[in-house]
Amino acid sequence: MIRDWLLDLFFPPKCIFCGRLLREGERAYCPDCRDNLPERDWKRPVRHTGGCVAPLRYEGVVRDAILRYKFGGRPHYAVVFGPMIAAKLGDCSAELVTWVPVSRGRKFGRGYDQAQLLAEETAKALHLPCVRTLQKRYRPKQSRMRDRAARQANIAGAFRVVNPEAVRDRHILLIDDICTTGATLSEAALTLRTAGAAEVSGAVLAMAGETRNSR
Repeated sequence: MIRDWLLDLFFPPKCIFCGRLLREGERAYCPDCRDNLPERDWKRPVRHTGGCVAPLRYEGVVRDAILRYKFGGRPHYAVVFGPMIAAKLGDCSAELVTWVPVSRGRKFGRGYDQAQLLAEETAKALHLPCVRTLQKRYRPKQSRMRDRAARQANIAGAFRVVNPEAVRDRHILLIDDICTTGATLSEAALTLRTAGAAEVSGAVLAMAGETRNSR
């Protein structure tokens, strides 16, 4: 297509992780990044869930790519990230996919909710419905709080269920972009369980260490 040729001419495709120009036949990320991305191979326990899995560690080029995705106007990265999450889940027994939402103000400022886009693309790859179930109430940014106890206190009561019928008696896959202490994911899962969800499984794009400063 002429349009695609012009786009490649003026905006040549680059690896979403390291930024290297992609060669013909390469898609989304380069072979070096594909073979050397910092991966996660274990499940982190998160309260009120059956645990949280992630395909990647939040460090290096992965951290850089996620920051561009969230704050640099790269919503199209979700098309690559979502299937990566789905591949980590394997044979998923969830009945629907939902996400940990950002506040209305943050979504307005960015133009999109990064967790929602991840959930939608993960759901496509898993052939599951993606349903909005939660709304975020205003809270100060978690990234400004280094203390674990402060983060947990800040997030308490941060969500409300907006679609109770979709939640009740269902096994829900809850998606977010990053997991650090697990406080945000845990509070969202508790809200879903309180509304009647039978089970909540967690999945994120990247897992950070306990001392990392993220959500």
